[in-house]
Amino acid sequence: MNKQNESLVSPNDIFGKLEQIEKQIGNTPLLEFINTKGLYIKQEACQFANSIKVRPAFHILKNAIINNELTENHTIIESSSGNFGIALSMISKYLGIKFIAVVDKYTPEAKLRMMRLFASEVVVIDKKDQHGGYLLNRIAFIDKYKESNPNHFHPNQYTNPNNPDSYYCGLGQEICDSFDKLDALFVAVSTGGTVTGLSKKLREKFPNINIVAVDIQGSLVFQNQAQKRTLSGIGSSISSVHIKTTKIDTVMILSQDDIISGCKELLDEEMVFGGASTGAVYAAAKKYKKENPNKKALIISPDDGKSYMDNVYLS
Repeated sequence: MNKQNESLVSPNDIFGKLEQIEKQIGNTPLLEFINTKGLYIKQEACQFANSIKVRPAFHILKNAIINNELTENHTIIESSSGNFGIALSMISKYLGIKFIAVVDKYTPEAKLRMMRLFASEVVVIDKKDQHGGYLLNRIAFIDKYKESNPNHFHPNQYTNPNNPDSYYCGLGQEICDSFDKLDALFVAVSTGGTVTGLSKKLREKFPNINIVAVDIQGSLVFQNQAQKRTLSGIGSSISSVHIKTTKIDTVMILSQDDIISGCKELLDEEMVFGGASTGAVYAAAKKYKKENPNKKALIISPDDGKSYMDNVYLS
């Protein structure tokens, strides 16, 4: 057998398939802005599944397979506002494992189309919960499904330690390798996995770093009063166990209008076409840099702006 044939992935070789996916994750571009010197952006859209959420999705599924918690005979079911569901649907499709994505009516249509392309089923929750959102009812749907379908695997990004661990081992290490000095990190929050993993990893090299969590008004991650939110990917109707266990130095709460303005300014000023979370961290970091012009700061861009045309860029 020649080397070319040896490199082919067998349809039944699940570990070979995992290796193929892993080659396409990480080592995303790092860019210093032109108009705001000392401010950098890590562009997570430039990898498999086109978002930061592929890191925890892959890490969770890989570890579940290694530990025999997930096989081709299981059905994966998960709640998602979009990117995590897309990553899970693409990975599970390639692995030959069924996946049910549980989303809601605020999920952008472009993200719904991606999940419908790859997932076995997409369930759209359209009944609001007591906080005026849909997350609690998405979770309730999953809990009911699990009661009658024992052969399931629920990644549960809100409680699974492999969520923040994926950022500690992957993205956090990439950032540490890229900087000799870093004064501040800006991360948009939802499940809290990103800020938790990065806070832990970056403090090992930069003990005095300012970890800034950026949230949206009406989210219950740090706030007590729920408000209507229509931007996906930032904020949450619950505060996860990840958030409760991590060290965050600064919390910045932005309005939806601030976030939309941040997206448009980022495109106009730096030619970066980012999603809502990217606009949020850019707006927050600009305020920080005005007060700290000599500090070196990094923002994490979870995805690009293609799914946000209607509610951000054309609004």
